[in-house]
Amino acid sequence: MIVTLIVIIFVILILFSGLITDVLAAYVWKRWPVALPLKLVRDNVLKQIEERGARTWTKQLEGQAYRKALADKLIEEAEEIGAAEDRYALTDELADLWEVMDAYRVANGIPKQEIEAARMRKFAVAGGFAKGYFLYAVYGTKARR
Repeated sequence: MIVTLIVIIFVILILFSGLITDVLAAYVWKRWPVALPLKLVRDNVLKQIEERGARTWTKQLEGQAYRKALADKLIEEAEEIGAAEDRYALTDELADLWEVMDAYRVANGIPKQEIEAARMRKFAVAGGFAKGYFLYAVYGTKARR
């Protein structure tokens, strides 16, 4: 009876400590190396992965989940633009960002003309970014709108 109780307590402690999970994960990782990108990928990437002999586990997203994944991808691509070290890499990252922006536009049912009209309206009011102004602070009694 006491031995059974000790074994049960030992098993519970092991399960809660994550030891079994860690050992199993290490075994699986060693036998079957796994990459866990956990991100939205371009349409042909799955085919390219499988052509190299690897297998994939995927889910085709729709609706709000798809739009959220696209929004996350926009942030990822914007960060990669900041990390680009040469013109070639920057061009590729800008192309990626453009592709994701266009997919996000389509997923939200916004025509290109509507975006262009909004861009022109905002440009007419506030201008563009060509002059490189970086605003640190606004002072005075009318600083806040």
